[in-house]
Amino acid sequence: MSSYQMNDASIDLPEQFKDGTMHLFTVERNGINAFTFVVSRADMDESDTVDTFAHKLVQQMRKTLPRFELKNLRAREVDSETAREIDYSWVSQGTPLHQRQTVVMARGASGTTPRAISFIGTCPNGFT
Repeated sequence: MSSYQMNDASIDLPEQFKDGTMHLFTVERNGINAFTFVVSRADMDESDTVDTFAHKLVQQMRKTLPRFELKNLRAREVDSETAREIDYSWVSQGTPLHQRQTVVMARGASGTTPRAISFIGTCPNGFT
């Protein structure tokens, strides 16, 4: 078992569990979620670069998101690290959603698996 520390709690987890931590922030307008901002983490393959990881994400979204449309995939920089911004839309339960996701690679201590950290903004229809 390994101990996992959160801001407001600590839990013991079996060693085979992987950290897929996600933070969700939302702005509500009259009870309707107008905008959400999510920070998520995922393990990368040892051979992945931020570019190959972003392309894998796009391919996965093409398969799983109804009426997926890639609007743009471009290079960005986050804290002096190479990043990729993925700008796309899809339809969920009849509602068009627009999302911008910036992915950056984070390397922990030597010998640890590289992690992708994604910063994701989502809103209905499009960004204003």
